[in-house]
Amino acid sequence: MPYYAVAKGYNPGIYRQWEECANQVRGYSGNDFRKRFCYADAERFLSRKSIVYSHDCGYYGDFRNTTPYVYYAIAGGESPGIYHVPWYKCKHLVHGKVKLRKYYCLADAKYFMKRQHIKNYCEVSDDSDDEYF
Repeated sequence: MPYYAVAKGYNPGIYRQWEECANQVRGYSGNDFRKRFCYADAERFLSRKSIVYSHDCGYYGDFRNTTPYVYYAIAGGESPGIYHVPWYKCKHLVHGKVKLRKYYCLADAKYFMKRQHIKNYCEVSDDSDDEYF
C-alpha cells in the first residue's frame, strides 16, 4: 500500500489513502505531492522540502542505519538500471544525459523507472552472482 507525501497542500503530511491526499491538494494552488511505496522515502521527500513531519504511529527510527546502502535508479545512458550497491560502484555510470534518483526501497526505484518509460533495464545488487562491475 503506497504512501502519499504532501509537501504543499492544506495540511502537509503523509497519507495512506489517495482520497485523503487528494483532499489536501485539490484546489490548492502550487500543490506538491508524491506517491511513495515505503514510509522512509515519503519522509525523505518531505525533508528535502524542509518539512518536518511528526507522526503518532508508523515508522520510528533512523532508516539510514537499517539499510547498508540505497537503490540508485539510473534512467538513460549506456546502462540504465537499479543498482543496490555502494555509490562508488555505480557512479561511473552517471554521465551525459541521465536521470539519477536515490531511494530506500526497491518499489520506489521501480516506479521511477516506469515513470521514465524505461522498460529494459538491469537490476544489480552486491549479493547477486553477476560480476557486473
